[in-house]
Amino acid sequence: MQNRLKAARINAGFKTATAAIERFQWKDAAYRAHERGQNPFKAKDAQAYGLAYGVSPAWLLTGEGEMAAYQNDAGGLIQELIDPRLLHNTGKSSLNIPLIGIIAIGHWENKTSSANILDNNTYGCPPSDPRFNTKAQFDLLVQGDSFNKYANSGDIVRCVDTNIANITLEENDLVIVERTRHSLRELSARRYTKIRGYYILQSESTEKAFQEPIIYGDKGNKHSKDVKIIGKILYVYRPITTK
Repeated sequence: MQNRLKAARINAGFKTATAAIERFQWKDAAYRAHERGQNPFKAKDAQAYGLAYGVSPAWLLTGEGEMAAYQNDAGGLIQELIDPRLLHNTGKSSLNIPLIGIIAIGHWENKTSSANILDNNTYGCPPSDPRFNTKAQFDLLVQGDSFNKYANSGDIVRCVDTNIANITLEENDLVIVERTRHSLRELSARRYTKIRGYYILQSESTEKAFQEPIIYGDKGNKHSKDVKIIGKILYVYRPITTK
């Protein structure tokens, strides 16, 4: 177990345990004890280390399966395939990752309406991704089939605010797009590409009704000012009821 953790650290580009501890703000003694094999680490620790190093938490724990974390076809981390028991806290969560709305093309809701669709204390909210400030992270509930290449209706998408986390988007990233219309907004999950200064935001759905892309930054499109990328998708998970 400790050898896999050390190998994952080195593979992620951290030559020393100190470098990783400082980068992810882990407790010094606890991490060193895990890497030296003095104390075995638990599932919640494997999840944190897996997210930080880009490896499978299941592999860290047991050595089974592939070292690399499950990824989508563009290389973005989508961990919906990892054993759900490794993603979730048990009992009530104190991490307070907010669930701020619904992902669904064509679903318009009041921008000022309450987003407390689910109480994260009741569905086993996963811990925050250690690569980013907890305050920059948020969840969205998938509704319908407009993101069905990656998520089913009822799944939850963990995202990071690109502005707060100071993230530069890359070609083919999966992003959250907000469109506004008067006092209403629509949130959707889309594929980000850039062509000649224009941003093409394509849905990731198999349904024909959702295939029309959004052209973002097109000065000839009078609606472009009503389109904004508010986050990057980190992974998809399935809620586990804890009540």
